[in-house]
Amino acid sequence: MAHYAKYTKGSAGSLTRHYERAKNSKGEYIKFKNQEIDLERTHLNYNLAPHQQGQLEFIKDRLENVHCLKRDDVKVMCDWVVTVPETVPEEHQREFFERVYQHLEDKYGKQNVVSAYVHMDETTPHLHFAFIPVVYDKKKDREKVSAKECVTREDLKVFHTELQEVLDQWREQKEYEFECDVLNGATENGNLTIEGLKAKELENWNALETEVLNDLIDQNNEMGGRLQMLQMDVESLSEERESLSKGISELKAIERALEKSISALEGKMDALKGDQLTLMQRFVENPKIKPTFDTYCRNMSERATREKDERTERKSVVGSLRYYEEQIEQMRQQKSSSFTAEKPQKSHHKSSREERR
Repeated sequence: MAHYAKYTKGSAGSLTRHYERAKNSKGEYIKFKNQEIDLERTHLNYNLAPHQQGQLEFIKDRLENVHCLKRDDVKVMCDWVVTVPETVPEEHQREFFERVYQHLEDKYGKQNVVSAYVHMDETTPHLHFAFIPVVYDKKKDREKVSAKECVTREDLKVFHTELQEVLDQWREQKEYEFECDVLNGATENGNLTIEGLKAKELENWNALETEVLNDLIDQNNEMGGRLQMLQMDVESLSEERESLSKGISELKAIERALEKSISALEGKMDALKGDQLTLMQRFVENPKIKPTFDTYCRNMSERATREKDERTERKSVVGSLRYYEEQIEQMRQQKSSSFTAEKPQKSHHKSSREERR
């Protein structure tokens, strides 16, 4: 009815892909070697875990928050596979898995649940309850990953008994009359004893290792193909590099030729400047032109002299005007002061005349 397995980080990758019905590089659903998947029923599968985060992403995030040894052989994920008894009617099977899920979630912690996929498309409906085995380390006061401490030998011995008690309570509460026995022995229909479950677990583990190995081989072949493509790209880039190097050499040759041409043009320009000065001297010294040129130069000199004298004279006139303006302003102020001083004297003379009268 139920069996338990634990996996390393490398194995967990392929197993989680099997849970969610992912496909391998060949486009086939990932499965155990002895499993048959009915594709027409795959859409009936469902996940009871509440979070929507990807399984591998969830495992990575959870491992970052707890202490976990950095070793490839560390078991970072455990899985309880619980098969529904044939006595449980189909209309109550989901309720059965929900009750089992709640029991396992309470037992191992909601924060550690990776996924809880129910597969309805295989021979018998069953639940994959995947979880990270986290325990509390009292000595170091921290959480750590330890499958050995999380699920002990004693836990394995009492697991079916505890689960049976949970299911019996469920049946009594719901008043269901059907049987739901997880403690039965081996039967022709495939229910297994504890020894049979261990053998089944070992068989599934070996099948998973084979599947993981095949998947790694496929990935290796795929990487080989990518490597060939990369080598072809490298060869193509090498050819482009040679072509670019050749182009750069040609451009440098053109650059050198242009530099030579520019130097030659600069030399010609210097020569033309010298020729221009020589022509100007010859033009000025020409007997027919020189008298006119001398007259022009003399007129320009006289004009400049006149303009300079006029500027000097204007400055002198402006200075004289300012001087006279200042003199007139001083005289006006003096006159105004004299007029103000004479007014009280006239009033005084008038009073004296009145007294004599």
